[in-house]
Formats: sequence, C-alpha cells, structure tokens
Amino acid sequence: AVGSTTPPHSLHWCDDPGGRMQIDLLTGDWSSEDGMALRIDLGHNGVPCVSDQHGWSALIGPPGPGQWRHAAHGTRVLELRLRDWNTLELQGTRPLRRSSAELRPSGLVVVGPATRKGSCGGQGCGFCRLGIIERRQDAAMIRTRQGESIAEWGPCVARVLSVSLTSITRELQAVWGVPALPARLRVELLGEGPAREDNDSAPLQKDVPPCLAKLNPSQLRAVEAACDRDEGFTLVWGPPGTGKSSTLLALINALHLREYERLHRAIEEIVLGDSSEGTGRRWNAAIRRAPRLLVTASSNAAIDSLMDRVTERGFQDRHGNMYDPWGMIRVGTAHKGACREFDLDARVKALLSKSGKEVEDRLREIQGAQRALQEQVSRLQDEVRRLRNTMPLPLGWEVRIAAQGGKLEFHDHINKRATWRQPPHPTPGAPRAHLLKMPHAVERLGALIQCADQWWVLQGQEARLRMVSSRETMTDPELRAKLEGSFLGNAHVVFATLNSAARLRPSAAKNEPFGVIVVDEAAQATEP
Repeated sequence: AVGSTTPPHSLHWCDDPGGRMQIDLLTGDWSSEDGMALRIDLGHNGVPCVSDQHGWSALIGPPGPGQWRHAAHGTRVLELRLRDWNTLELQGTRPLRRSSAELRPSGLVVVGPATRKGSCGGQGCGFCRLGIIERRQDAAMIRTRQGESIAEWGPCVARVLSVSLTSITRELQAVWGVPALPARLRVELLGEGPAREDNDSAPLQKDVPPCLAKLNPSQLRAVEAACDRDEGFTLVWGPPGTGKSSTLLALINALHLREYERLHRAIEEIVLGDSSEGTGRRWNAAIRRAPRLLVTASSNAAIDSLMDRVTERGFQDRHGNMYDPWGMIRVGTAHKGACREFDLDARVKALLSKSGKEVEDRLREIQGAQRALQEQVSRLQDEVRRLRNTMPLPLGWEVRIAAQGGKLEFHDHINKRATWRQPPHPTPGAPRAHLLKMPHAVERLGALIQCADQWWVLQGQEARLRMVSSRETMTDPELRAKLEGSFLGNAHVVFATLNSAARLRPSAAKNEPFGVIVVDEAAQATEP
C-alpha cells in the first residue's frame, strides 16, 4: 500500500497540545457507481486541485454557503463538498466514494515529509513514521507515537494502510500472551524445537483411502497429521492456489470415515465377542460412538459453500463406494443451496407445526419401526454367531446361510464342491479361513451397522416427538431449546459459523461430545 500510485493525503499542523496533524479530507481518489472518477491533490501554495480520467483539471475554491466549493476550467464547472470523511457530493450527479483506502477512526497511516522523494519518484513516498487516525469533532487527526518530534519536517503527507488496528491489537495480545499459556498448549502451538522441513519424498502411509487418492504428498501429509491424533490440534496452512479447499473436503471425509470405523469396530466387538451378557447395554453404548464432527468457519458464505460441496459430492468409504453422510445440521442462517434442507431452525419450526394427532400417529409408527428393528438386529446377531461358531475353516472353504431354510452351506472353492457337513478344523499352524473373509458374515455385519444408524435416528425422533406431545408442561422457549439440543445431539456432522456455534453450548453437557472440530479460514476468526 505504501508504494502504490494512490495519492497520499496532505497534512497540516494544527493548534493541538499533543502535536497532532490534521488530514486534508479532500485529497485522494474518488469514484461513483456510474464510472465517474476524480483525483484531488494539493497544488501550488496548498490550493486543492481536482482532475479526472480524461485530463481535465481545475483549482478548487474556498468553502462557500453550505460548504460548497467551486471548481471551473473551460466550459466545465463542478460544485462539490464533503458529506463525511469518505463521501464527496457533486451537484447534479451521484455522490462519489473514496476509492482508495477509506479513512476510519483507529486506522493506521504512515507519515512522511511532503518534499521527500521515494523510489517511485512521487511526492511523499519515503515514509518514516507510523500514525493512528483519531476523530476530533468532524476533523480527522493523526497522532504519532508519544515523544516523536516531526514538526521540523514541515509539510507532511500520509498514506492509509489497509489494516485494522483492532485486528492487529488482538494478534499482538495473542503473541504477547504465549508465555502465560499452559505448557502443553504452548508445545501444541509452537512445537518442541525447530519445525521439520516439508520433504515431498518422505514416506507416506501405504493404506491410503480412496477419498485421499487425489491429494498431492504435502496435502496428504496434512490430512494424515490431523487424522492420526486423538487429542490436540493440527494447523493446515497454505498460500492461495495450493488446494486448501479440496484438502479440507478430503479431510472432513477422512475424519468422518475414521469416526465411522470406530462405530464398526464397536459393533463387531459385540457380535463377535464370546459373551452375550449385557448385549443391550453394550449396543446402546456402541451406537453412541457414531461420528460427531463440528465444522466451523468465520462467515456464513464459507459454511454454505462447504456444506453445498459436501452434499453435492458425498463421501467415499475405504472401498471407494460413495455414501451420503446423514445426520447433518446447519446452525445459523442458511442463505442458499442444499443448506436449507438441513437448517436447524427450519426443522424445529416444522416439528412445532405438527398437530397433536400427527405427533401421536408418528410416535406409533416409530415404536413399530423400533420393534421391527430389534427383531432384525436379533436375527442378524444370531446368524453371525452361527457363522462364527464354524470357525476356523480350512483355507479355501466358505460358509454360507442358505436362502431357503437358513441351513449352513459349506463350499470348497479349491475342489469346487458344496456340502451341508462342516469340514474338520485345520490342524494347528495350518492355513485357515477367518470369519471376516466370509462374504455372508461381512454382509450381515454391514446390515448391523445400518441398523445402528436407523436406531440412532429413531431414538432421536421419538425423543423429540415426546417433547412436542408434552408442550403444555413447558414454555415455548424451553421447548425450542430442548428440540434444538436433541437435533444437535443426534447429528453426525454440524455446520456452523464460529458465532453461531455458541448455540451449541446450552445442550453441550447433555449430548455426546464432538470427536473432531474443524475450523476453516481460522486466520480470519475473531471469536475467542
């Protein structure tokens, strides 16, 4: 910004005990929506001069009635005045806005003598001091650091820096506060010693899931760093054009897959375990291991864009099959696209609009579906146990459950024969076939995972309908808060801005905690 061709603002000393300088607010570049552009500089003897993009220029006279100023050259006449620090009014046309960096209280400027020549050859390019813009009635003042004396410079100019003093202050406070952080968090932030150089030739994991197959080595390492840890956090940084958006989508897919595979393993432990004691309790505990991801960003636009891409492309499992992540919720204002379908407020409103009869009818349907699901789970568990009890089989053998009658079939793929009789177990040390290599066992375990998903959904729906059916016992805000908490607790993936994420706090203690939190555009975040 300092070396740009934007004209600097002219300054003049004022009667101020703090040694402040006042900005000449007329100077700068101005433009309107219809394409008109003007530049105002200080000419000879400090008289302002206006020019346009076609080469016309004229001196600007002093303020007259209503603070209007007159500028004329040839047949063209302008009547202009300042409406505020960043708006220039012209009689007979639309107002012009300051097209260079706008002047704001607490904004930063660099100040230098008007006579100094910089590398670009223009007036005031060699800047020497940093200043802060302050408001004094309607005037814009510049204050430099206390104790600095620049009065001997004479005429001065300043360029506005396109940065926010508030943001810089927050960043400085964060840096200054690092020594006071807990030692563990400080290590997570800064590491233990010199950072490792990124080496694209470093070995990567061999078992890369299909959702990460299109990433380059550095992107893959970033995703693996995030997925390979159960605590702390991972910072993924990259300049523009390095594929952060595609890496982020792959990361969310990989994290969801990792969390989902934990649910798979919990179900397998129940079904394949030697004991059936406490199966119902263990089943409910396993279901609560469903994926819990919170995806956040600093703006609604970023969240909507990210959620649209997730719903449009879907996820890939470890075998390359596409699946749609269910149980998604959008917290906050969904502006467009698929996000409206998952809007939390819309879902709460739709549920509250149901009549008492509709609620009771839906409750009976859910209870019937739960009974049918329990029967299906019992049947699948029994079939998997029957298959498990035949293990181990000699290598090359497969056990199936006949479609008619449910008897066990044993297929010898080496000799290409089938029998109802179970072959002898292999001798110790001999090659053997395991249960998870049996297609019928894998198929039933997959069906049990789907049952767990359905059970999770039905439990949430039943709980919310019972809340609505007892609405007379609570106030409307209480009911809405409980419904919101239930939707959020039942969701696999929650999308929210950092500001809207505060709505999760009232129900956080009652719901399963998030296993992973993803913050997109984290460097733009201002919320603590």
